[in-house]
This record gives sequence, structure tokens and C-alpha cells, in this order.
Amino acid sequence: MKHTFSTFLSAGLVLGALMAIISCSNVLDASLKDPSGSSADSGKMPVLYVSASVSAPSRTILPSDWTEERASALVYQITDDDDSDAVIADKLTYAELKAGLTLYLAVDTWNLTLTGYEKTGDAADPTKPVLSAKATADLSGGAAAVTFNLQPAASTQAKGDVDVSVTFYDIDEIKKISYGLFDSSDASAGVVDVKKVEKNPGWNGVDGVSEANNVTNQWKIQYTTDAAAAGGDSFFGVIFYNDKNQVLATYFDRIRIDAGNVSEAVIKLEKDIYNKIPAAPENFAVTKTIFNDDGFGDSKYQVINGTTLAADTLYKAVFTWDDKSDNETGFVIKITDTDNAGSVAYTVNSSTATNEAVADAAAGDLADGSLAAGSTTATIWLETGKTYTATINANNSFGDSSDVACADEINLFTVTYQLDEGQVKFGAAAGDVTTAAADTAFVLPYNKSDTAQPLLSADTADIPHVFRDNYKFYEWQNTASMTPGPGTPVTEIAASNAANMDVTAVWQSGLTVNVTLPSYSKPQNVKLFKDLINAQVIEAPLRSTPLGAVNGSVTVTLDTTTYTALFNMEYTVYGLDGITPLTDGITDDGAGELEWTFNDTLTAGTYPVYVKADYEFTDNTVTKTETLSGYLYIKITE
Repeated sequence: MKHTFSTFLSAGLVLGALMAIISCSNVLDASLKDPSGSSADSGKMPVLYVSASVSAPSRTILPSDWTEERASALVYQITDDDDSDAVIADKLTYAELKAGLTLYLAVDTWNLTLTGYEKTGDAADPTKPVLSAKATADLSGGAAAVTFNLQPAASTQAKGDVDVSVTFYDIDEIKKISYGLFDSSDASAGVVDVKKVEKNPGWNGVDGVSEANNVTNQWKIQYTTDAAAAGGDSFFGVIFYNDKNQVLATYFDRIRIDAGNVSEAVIKLEKDIYNKIPAAPENFAVTKTIFNDDGFGDSKYQVINGTTLAADTLYKAVFTWDDKSDNETGFVIKITDTDNAGSVAYTVNSSTATNEAVADAAAGDLADGSLAAGSTTATIWLETGKTYTATINANNSFGDSSDVACADEINLFTVTYQLDEGQVKFGAAAGDVTTAAADTAFVLPYNKSDTAQPLLSADTADIPHVFRDNYKFYEWQNTASMTPGPGTPVTEIAASNAANMDVTAVWQSGLTVNVTLPSYSKPQNVKLFKDLINAQVIEAPLRSTPLGAVNGSVTVTLDTTTYTALFNMEYTVYGLDGITPLTDGITDDGAGELEWTFNDTLTAGTYPVYVKADYEFTDNTVTKTETLSGYLYIKITE
């Protein structure tokens, strides 16, 4: 048990990145605040960073950004994860955390959790956690500092608020309206909290309905609740009925409930949503193909230990589109295997099974995403070595929109490299290598190309490359042709190939000695403004030329798919203390890119960078300019 209180932990327990999730039209400027709560002899200064998130317009109702008022309504507690959640500090207020807090603890490594609870009277209600964060502090070298980045608690019984207004055009056929929180976008599915209103004979005096514009016959529904389900996603829906209880139109938004916070939106429905099939979606495309790695991550390769399984021939295609209607109940994607004439298309909709593990998937099933009303993306399992075309349409009770074709053919094929006791160096780190004892094959994904593509080589300058100790790589041969043999050499991947390939390495004996020097990855490009909920960390190695000097650069590139115009980009790089500016710069070229070049006085460590830029967007045909800003860290490693 930790019990010797011989040093202290200076904890800048500040609500850094305090749930900076904001609605789609808002921009929260980030600012660098003064360090506080540090110990005079700690040797380190805790730095507070507040960052913000800007999300593109969507039909998802997101929670508001956290305010000091809401944060102050919670009671905070720090517990020790390694000692059955023993309480380290209790009954903490937001004001105390913001000012900084010093805890005196035994010399040890501490794994701590900070939790903010709802109040019951003046005390914390332990059954209703709202915000939480984990942090580790190693006190073996003396004082240290930690910052807790609070997020919604993983397990909570606390409630979230909802505040949504809907403006609609009245027509004679409308007699009843149902609105509120639903389990899904299926109007016949279960309800969470739904209200029903009826004309009597008009809308004047109907509880929950108010006149928005008497000239255009627009009315407004206001839905509020402070007892929404705790945490997670549900749907906010509005359903319009005629006097025969037939559905005239539906509108559904996915709504994210943030315990202890409010999700709010203003929705304006168009005149033509009644008795109409939905408008067709636009810009239907595949934005990414993800080769599987047991269902986890965006894999660039797969190592086979033994026999190749059926699951090894699956991948995920990420489809996106623009939702152009306000009255669809969902979408349908149809995928056709063009290699098999007359084959029946896969039909995928919001009720299609979702699979989390590759081994359980069948081609055509959803991997993740949704095809419910308001969705704009879906990820679907497909088979490697086949070429597909796809269409999408929106539907409701009146019919389907026209089919919209995917912009390109969809294909991903693999080359299975049988190693024959060889190995593959697949990364820059020393440990990034397959082990010959267990790994029999290395699988790489490829997209069909109009030109020939090279196979995995033995060139040590390449990552990845193949090798075998005390042997020389000779050539690849078609695996199937090697029995009974002789094998057929394979020198490249032919142009327009879309079929899976299987090749085996042929090695020559010799006394060749290969020496591989350490190699380092190039500086990374990151999409800074896509997600500022937590500042990203870019790792850049020291470049020694000559040995001991430091040089190199880090380039930050804007996600121009979200922001089409960017200008007045400014940045400031701070020193290791988080206070002293080292360098700054500005670019007006509109390219959405800035570069910081290391100088020869830098040491290894983490340098905070503050970035600010202006961008343009269109709101109701009016071009507007907004400013967004935030932070990233550049970590320079030995």
C-alpha cells in the first residue's frame, strides 16, 4: 500500500478540453491561459490548454459546449485506481480545480481518476457520475504535474437536457403531430419520450405549438426535457399525420445525449416535405477502403500465422453522401459484383446486421455507421479481389428517390507474400519486424491501377521490405505454380489487375551480410482543425547532421475537405515551459499549410503550438467569415 508521504504531486487539475463538443454552427475560440497551481521547487510548470471542436453541418444534434456554470454544478473526487478506488481528494469544487491543487503523495507511480458527480443537496451523488478522466503520475523523480482532460463518464445514471425547436409549414391535411425522443428513426419503433398534439380546429391554443409567422402560415414546436436518457445516442423525430392516421411526412435527427449537459437545435422544415418521395442524395462516393486486421484499426498490412482464413479476404469500404431531403425514413445502398454477370446486388439498409469482428462478417453486412434518416456515412464489408459498383437512394412511405451511382468502381485486392522462413521489416522502429518462427505470410492490400505496380522488394531503403538472414532474395513465384513446379516468376502486379494474388519468396544461399541503419519516419501531416476536442500530438525525431545538432521541420496541413477557403493562418510555438514563445509565423497563401523548422538549440521534449486562422462558409447563401483556433503538441524524441 502507498503510505509514505515524502514528496508531492503538483496537479494542474484544470478542466482542460472540458467536453469541447459544440453544435454545428458554433466556433469556440481556444486561448492559452497562465499556468497555475505549480510548486515553486517542482522544476515543472503545469500548463492549461483549452481547445475547441468545430463540426461540419450535419443532421446530428450535438451537446452544447461545457460552461463554467455547468462545471461548477458538479462535485469532484480523485481516486487511486491501484488501491480499489481509494479516495485521494474529496469534495473538490470547480473553483479549486481551476485555481490548481497540490497533493502530497508517497514516492510511487500513481494511476488516478478524477470524477465529477451530480449534487444531491450539497454532497456528491456517487450513483450519478457526469465527467471523468484518468491520469498517471510518476513521482520517482520528485514533483510532477498532471492535467485531467474531462469527458462524459463511461458509466453514468445522470441525465441530460434537450432543447429543440421545429418550425413547419401548416397544410390542411395535417391533423396530428407526434414529436420527441425515439429509439430509432423507424416511426413504428419504441419511444423514449414522445408528445402528441392535435389541431382543434387550428393550432392556436394547442399546448407546445406557437405561431412563428402568420403570413407564411409557419408554426413552431418547442420540445424540452431535463430527464433525457443518460448518455449515448437516440433520435429526435417529428411525424405529421392526416385525419386517417396516415403519415404525411417524417423528420428524424440523431441526437447525442450528454449527461449533465444540454443538446439543442433549431430545425426549419421546408414546405414540400408532405406527400412527397424524398429528394435523392448527392455526391455518393467511397472515401476510404480499410483492409481488415481482425476488425480493429485502419490496417496497412496483415501478418498470417499459419493458414489464411476466409476473414482475411474482407475489407471495409467507407461510403459517404450528402443528405438532400428532410423527409426520408432511411437510405438503401445496393452493391453489385461486376465480375459475376447477372449476380444479385447486395441490398444494405438501416436494419442490416452490424458486425464488429471480421471473423463474423459476411460480405455486404454493415461494419459500422448507419443508413437511418439523416445519416451521411456507412461502412460496409466487401470481399477483396472483386470489383463492385454501388448505388444509393433515400426512401419513405411514399416511395424511393432516384438511384445515385457511386462516383467510382470499388475494389481492393490483396497480395499474399509467402515468406518461406523470411521476414518483413514493416516499420521504422527496431521491433517492427515479423518473426520467422510463427509468421508464414505477409498480406498487403492494393487498389486496381491503370499502370503496373511493384511487388514487395528486398530493398532495405523501402518500408516494408522482405529479408532472410544469411540468404539473398532471388524472386517471387506464383505459389500455385510451385507444385509440382518449376514455379512461374512474378515480377509485378499487372495493370488493371483486381484479383487477389499469392506469391512465394525464393531465396539464395550465400555469405552476404546485410547492415540496416536506423531509419526514421518523416514528419507527419495532421488535419489540425478536423477535431480539436483533444490537441493532437505529432512525434518528430531529432535529425542529427552533424551528430548532436538538431534540424528538421514539421508541416501541419488543413483538412480542405471541410474548409474550402482558409487565410490569415498564424501560429506560435512555445518552449517547454509552455509560456515562452520560441517562434511564430503567418501564411496568407490560402493553402492551409504552415511549417515550423527546428533550429539547432532545441532539445527533446513536448512543445505546444497555438494556431489561429480565418475560414469562409455559406449560411443561407450568404458568405461569412469566422475564426477558429486551437492547439497541438509537437513532441521531439531522441
